[in-house]
Amino acid sequence: MGNPIELPVAVGSSVLLPGFTDQHFQNVDHVKWTFSQTRILNYDEATQTATFINSYKNRCTFYRSNGSLLLRNITRNDEGRYEVQINLNEIRSRMIQLKVFGLPPLIHHTMVLSIVALISATAIFFGIILQCLHNEMQKMDFQRKALLFLQVAAMLSFIILFAALLCWLQAGGTSAVTVFMLVILSLLLILTTLSACSMNGWVIETFKQILNTKCCRVTLDAVTPMGGLIVICTSSILLWEINKLAGKGCEPSPDLHLRISLAVVVPIVISVLIFGIYVRQCRISREERAWRDDMQCQDNISLKDAS
Repeated sequence: MGNPIELPVAVGSSVLLPGFTDQHFQNVDHVKWTFSQTRILNYDEATQTATFINSYKNRCTFYRSNGSLLLRNITRNDEGRYEVQINLNEIRSRMIQLKVFGLPPLIHHTMVLSIVALISATAIFFGIILQCLHNEMQKMDFQRKALLFLQVAAMLSFIILFAALLCWLQAGGTSAVTVFMLVILSLLLILTTLSACSMNGWVIETFKQILNTKCCRVTLDAVTPMGGLIVICTSSILLWEINKLAGKGCEPSPDLHLRISLAVVVPIVISVLIFGIYVRQCRISREERAWRDDMQCQDNISLKDAS
């Protein structure tokens, strides 16, 4: 029997549980595979029939040439000790210790997309704040282009988070909250598109008049910052849920905790730094403007005194 063979495998992947060499796989009448002492397969050489239990029937392939077993769509529940026996003889047997690690592929995709959505939405939200605080109204063309850029970036963040929610939906099954958030994101995407179009005259005149009504204008103006907040909150919640999965053993916790912490902290720190730099530049600009005004006043007074 010997010591068990240790096999590492990722969640969602496939693994081949090894059988025997040609030398040891001779005079075979019966092969049995067990998992934690529970039978999962019986193979009868006389009829050349492999019989699986229901939970393994649709995701296993038995190779009668050497007794190996291919296990697909690995889950956390598949971790443990497997044993294969020839002719119910413990001497002619071998054991495999399966170690399952890693996040399921769909959950991993959700995490990556949520991180991207969180970072982009945070940058967009602070970009809108800076846009609102900017008081150089003579540069209207620059402000219009900057706002258009932020709206396009917001639409991309909505699409990224939409993809993350779809991955989460496929991994965890349908839930009312997830479906509701998908509907909200769809509405945000439509409204942001309308806002960008109305601001740049890309709609027909009649429709543009409707969009320029007070109610529509307020809604379209608020959709980008509100959408940014929604993306930030939703992506943070998704990352928090993935973090809770790590506590249940889906992946070594320290690595995942570090990545999620960086995803939340880094955009906040960067945004605060950018905001601080902007405030400092505004203060310097105001001080320089006040100094120039004072100098001009003193020059005017000097000219009056001289005259």
